[in-house]
Amino acid sequence: MCGSVGVAKCRDDRFPAVNEFVSSSVSDPADLGVLEAADSDLEALMRDDEDIAERVEQEHAAEFALRKAEVDAAIGEGET
Repeated sequence: MCGSVGVAKCRDDRFPAVNEFVSSSVSDPADLGVLEAADSDLEALMRDDEDIAERVEQEHAAEFALRKAEVDAAIGEGET
């Protein structure tokens, strides 16, 4: 964003809170964790994401099956 022009040129008087954040907490705008995130193992992150999605789908399927059984039982009681 403004790493090549320096923090002083990143200031925008329309956004004073952003200016304060940039000038007080970021000595180098590129030092926001982006470079470290780029070193992440993308394959492992994707595998974890897929594992989480699969677990959530299984949990939802189990909850749905339980709820369906409850509804079917209630319908059965209502018919008798």
